[in-house]
Amino acid sequence: LEVQVDRRITLAQLKEKLVPLIGVPSTGFIVYQIRYNKEYELDGLDETLAYMYMHIKSRSKLIVKLGRALERGEHRIKLYLLQVNNTEDSE
Repeated sequence: LEVQVDRRITLAQLKEKLVPLIGVPSTGFIVYQIRYNKEYELDGLDETLAYMYMHIKSRSKLIVKLGRALERGEHRIKLYLLQVNNTEDSE
């Protein structure tokens, strides 16, 4: 899916533009940018794409994932459970 936007719009405006395409409210998804083969969550709803993310260039790839954006002070982690006595493979 390709969407054309002006880099002077805010992240909040971008999310509102995506709402009809995704079918969930703007609070129901997170926008990530792909840089150096890593995903970086875009936050700062009131900041313009040009100001906050000067590295977003024409044809930049963004990913939208369903879920709630983190609040200030919250952190997203990956948690792995090591079961020493379990001999079965589990992923």
